Amino acid sequence: MTLESQSWQITRALRTDAGMFGIWQSEYFANVTDLDTWHEKLSTDDLISAHIEAGTFVPINIGADGAFQFTVRGGSDVAALTARENRYLLGSSQPYLLVAHGPAELGPLEAVGSHTGVVFRASVESFDQP
Repeated sequence: MTLESQSWQITRALRTDAGMFGIWQSEYFANVTDLDTWHEKLSTDDLISAHIEAGTFVPINIGADGAFQFTVRGGSDVAALTARENRYLLGSSQPYLLVAHGPAELGPLEAVGSHTGVVFRASVESFDQP
């Protein structure tokens, strides 16, 4: 099964010290292997906005540090939120397009790339059936 052809979801609890989470193309950020490269690619709003426009990064901007649980859904037939999810919904946005030709990552902004060894991220390649 491919992510494009069927609906999928991933639910994970994640934490951040940057106030922002995201979903990103693993292959696009593969060269982020040290803090200097991370700063060159992600340290300003303008840089992050460019990645959003290019379809390489989808922001989940909480605006606060902490731990949060996420359910991310995608595919050809995305399900609506359940009644329980609506009760506990902290924020929402219009849909974003993520263009990934391989695995995507879900995690805190500081985990983009491989420079930190942060393990609080999940591969969207290992998805669950809704």
